[in-house]
Amino acid sequence: MSSQWPAGQVVAADVGSMPLFNMAQIQELREVVPDMYEVAEEAVQESVTSMQALRTKPPTPDSMAEFSEAGHKLKSGVGMLGCSRLELVAHKIEIMSKPGTPFFNPQVVFGIFDTALRPVVQETLGGLKQLFP
Repeated sequence: MSSQWPAGQVVAADVGSMPLFNMAQIQELREVVPDMYEVAEEAVQESVTSMQALRTKPPTPDSMAEFSEAGHKLKSGVGMLGCSRLELVAHKIEIMSKPGTPFFNPQVVFGIFDTALRPVVQETLGGLKQLFP
């Protein structure tokens, strides 16, 4: 959903106002991916673990480019699964950690990672667990 927005709109978007899920997309996937909770949990944990390892490194252009790639991977994975709010957070991380772009800001990215990502991940996985028991 947010992957179709211009970068400036993604950066300015309020995460809390984004619905947790795209329910139409979730309903379509319910029949095709009955184990969606497990699929989402694996994808999310892999990306978050990768970002956590990168978070311990100094913010060099190379480490931030890797951070951007991890954000992109998370955004793409959860976006396909209809996890709208987590997709937006991951998209913000992707955009603002990409060196050489006007929105590049490692400190803001680390702030998003440290304070916003984990609660949205927990909220998303909790919601998916209820939707896909």
